[in-house]
Amino acid sequence: MFIKFYNDAGSITFDGKSTDASPFKLIAAEGLTPASKTFTAAEFSGMPGQITTETRVRARIITLSGDFPAGKGNVTLYSNLLRILDTEGWLCIYLNDIQRKIKCICSDFAEGERKGAYVPFVIQFTCDNPYFEDLEPVKRYIFKRTDNINSSFKLPGIFTGRISKGDIMYTGSAKAEPIIKIREFSSQVSQTAGGIEIYNNTHGEFIKLIYTPENDEEITIDIANRKIYNNKGENLIMHISNDTYLDEFALYPGENEIEVINNDGENALIVTCEFANKYIEAVF
Repeated sequence: MFIKFYNDAGSITFDGKSTDASPFKLIAAEGLTPASKTFTAAEFSGMPGQITTETRVRARIITLSGDFPAGKGNVTLYSNLLRILDTEGWLCIYLNDIQRKIKCICSDFAEGERKGAYVPFVIQFTCDNPYFEDLEPVKRYIFKRTDNINSSFKLPGIFTGRISKGDIMYTGSAKAEPIIKIREFSSQVSQTAGGIEIYNNTHGEFIKLIYTPENDEEITIDIANRKIYNNKGENLIMHISNDTYLDEFALYPGENEIEVINNDGENALIVTCEFANKYIEAVF
């Protein structure tokens, strides 16, 4: 097992053994199991017990304990560690076949009393979002045209096909809010503002965008940050329908059937769904 923390200022690795390249030896890591929860409950006269009305997952606290060899040769490395920890970044966990990351900030750093040639340390990270995620996001096409002409094509036949819906297998343990990107590449754009509808048929959620993109325009629907904009930097959030709520659209553990309906006729679109699987833990 080893853990790496990185940001724009650089990176630092905590390993199970101290080496010249990574002198910060990792002795213990706490806070990798499911984060704690808080509960709101109501009690009623004459009724035993209580009724839990709300459950909330709290921010995650991760604590790393270790030591590093003291000496003049490591002064620069130690100074570099403190400089990197001063800025928010990503904490990456590499444990057997598990590779996950979480965004965090160093909220506390404590240096212990020197023990021989080594100095112990304890670092505490606070993660506002308590969920781990994969190192790289997943990208799936949910709407595009396909070219059926190949070496095995025979007439009569259909020259092009269309993918308008499909199942996304979400392997995370907590729901994820994806980023949906829509790209228009028609030479002729429809003059009617029919718009585009995106459905999670498995869970009955949808996004309706009453807007017709221009040729080579790319629209980004960033659900987590509640933003819709195009590659010109224009804000398009006002073009959603009155019954669309971005905070209600998500991917859930298991299969999610995602469907795209293009109300602008034969406009050529490519629609992708990008997401990071969310996990409640990072343990083997």
